[in-house]
Amino acid sequence: MNAAEQQPHWSEQKERGSFFALRFMLFLYRCGGKWICRLLVYPIVLYFFLTGTRARRASRKYLTRLYHAAPDHAGLARPPGTRDVLRHFIEFGTTCIDRLDAWTGCIKRTDVIWPNRQVLIDQARAKQGGVLIGTHLGCMDLLRGVASQLPDLKINALVFIDHAQHFNRMFRIANPGITMQLISVKSFTPDVALMLADKVEKGEFVVVLADRIPAGARDRVEWIPFLGHDAPWPTGPMLLASLMNCPVFLIFCLRKTGRQYEVYLEHFENENLALPRKSRRAALQGAIDRHARVVERYCGLAPYQWFNFYDFWADRHVDGKQDDRTR
Repeated sequence: MNAAEQQPHWSEQKERGSFFALRFMLFLYRCGGKWICRLLVYPIVLYFFLTGTRARRASRKYLTRLYHAAPDHAGLARPPGTRDVLRHFIEFGTTCIDRLDAWTGCIKRTDVIWPNRQVLIDQARAKQGGVLIGTHLGCMDLLRGVASQLPDLKINALVFIDHAQHFNRMFRIANPGITMQLISVKSFTPDVALMLADKVEKGEFVVVLADRIPAGARDRVEWIPFLGHDAPWPTGPMLLASLMNCPVFLIFCLRKTGRQYEVYLEHFENENLALPRKSRRAALQGAIDRHARVVERYCGLAPYQWFNFYDFWADRHVDGKQDDRTR
């Protein structure tokens, strides 16, 4: 059995944090300020860096493939080594502190540049919602802070965790005025689609991250090239978007300098994502491929902000298929 076959599905990897740990960090943040959290984040990151063999290996693999796919990008001027992997971990730790800013409502409008946010606000006022497709690239939680300051904009985040209600409770404790709701699901089902369609019809937006395979839908993937190698991409997000009969956007929130972020919003489908029955498979593959190409572009803009610390290209639970180049 090879290393890829021994690696568990990302959803089965034991969480190295918990609701209570997040509550503790929130306590430190509120009592001691951000500087204490930023001081503590370095030894915490170093601990996970030293003990997280699988995460280190996944980080190096991603950075190496990004380097070969786009060798001229700033920040990747040479083949990635240990120092680059550590920088990747540190970037993640820093982003976690920024997430606390978002949860507590401490994010200022000047902290998040969003040039075309009026597009969504106008749609919300016209009672026309939409689907926002994101990834674990950058810090999507910053949208939570921004949305809390825009009363006309209501965003629902679809997540694949069992205890979203705990996190919703923590968000309410951190910031009672928060307007972004977490909706926990096991997989995409007709009932989920109907519930989300109702929200879209009311002028609300649904955020779904399209780069991880839900545990309950491990066989619902398409193998699409990413950074030069085939990877299993979940079909659920695109199928869901096609059922909503509404505009579809791609969205990223990337750190620019210091604590400042920028939201990138791109039209993916102006009206709705059509998947004709006769050419459904080909249309679905085409949509996922288009999305993957955009994700590659933004990975080039922010090389160290891709926060999938598992082997993105190999999954022993998916049809028994693996990228031969990982063996």
